[in-house]
Amino acid sequence: PTRRSSDLGDPEGATLPHLTPREHQVMTHLCRGALDKEIAEMLQISAWTVHNHLKNIYEKLGVQNRTEAVMEYLQK
Repeated sequence: PTRRSSDLGDPEGATLPHLTPREHQVMTHLCRGALDKEIAEMLQISAWTVHNHLKNIYEKLGVQNRTEAVMEYLQK
């Protein structure tokens, strides 16, 4: 299926249903190039919490780093 820009980070969308809504939010900001600290400020959570979300995302997507995570996320 064709991806629509509105699918990016949409927790209700059919893409990557195994990610939580918060993980989708983190990935949306990550795809825009935000740093952990910036993501934390935007989502009003600690940088440590962002780091934990990223660790979980990497495991779920089967990737090793943020670049791979973004690539995998955008291909879904």
